[in-house]
Amino acid sequence: MKRFLLYLLGIFLLLFGAAHACNFKIYNFGDSAEKSQETSFKKMGKPDPYGGLKIQFHAELICKEKSFENTLLKYFFVEDKLVRITLERVMMKDRNLMDVFYKHYKKKIPDQVNKFEWRGSLEAESQDSLAFYIVTNLDNSQIEILDIYSKRHSNLIEKYLKNSNDKDN
Repeated sequence: MKRFLLYLLGIFLLLFGAAHACNFKIYNFGDSAEKSQETSFKKMGKPDPYGGLKIQFHAELICKEKSFENTLLKYFFVEDKLVRITLERVMMKDRNLMDVFYKHYKKKIPDQVNKFEWRGSLEAESQDSLAFYIVTNLDNSQIEILDIYSKRHSNLIEKYLKNSNDKDN
């Protein structure tokens, strides 16, 4: 009976963990926009005059978990290489993107601070990315942003920014 309860508990934990996971990285850094198995995502892209391509859509298209409801996903490509992923949530009374940031980067606000009242930014890095988590107030709401940049492709980001600044001046 103990063994059965342990198996049951293990299965529950596996299912619970999977239910709160969403692989929003349908592209890896450096991938072409064409690489997506879902070709309709490429059609959602908007090229800009500086050599960038932004593909954005609601996370519900690829994530069925409630924790990603009302999340806007943005993939930014420069020279047809993914260099940035942004997740945005507006007017939500949770901190789901904070939880994603903590899960992937193991950095969080101090325990004594109420995460629902906290406003500010955190930054962290992993082997291949630099991430910024931001929560700030809007007029009658708040916005939560998780911005992830490829460290390996930082030269493309710099080149894009220089190109856009040169053309704007």
